[in-house]
Amino acid sequence: MDESKSVRKVMPGGKSVVTSTPLALRPRDAAEALSISERKLWDLTAPRGSIRCARLGTAVVYPVEELKRWLAEQAGRGI
Repeated sequence: MDESKSVRKVMPGGKSVVTSTPLALRPRDAAEALSISERKLWDLTAPRGSIRCARLGTAVVYPVEELKRWLAEQAGRGI
């Protein structure tokens, strides 16, 4: 089952482009999605924390589903 969603965007000049939801985010984008700093994200990244990341060559990425799992876990803890 494919959970990615396609979005149609209209670019300048009227050209229509279809984009899909990313499967993983770079650290800056992942931190922004969680509304935290990149430094805090690194602190929360395994092995220090519980957010898992992946390496693609030299790039570090955070799977979107992992970020959703972690956020749901945090929400379940309450304030």
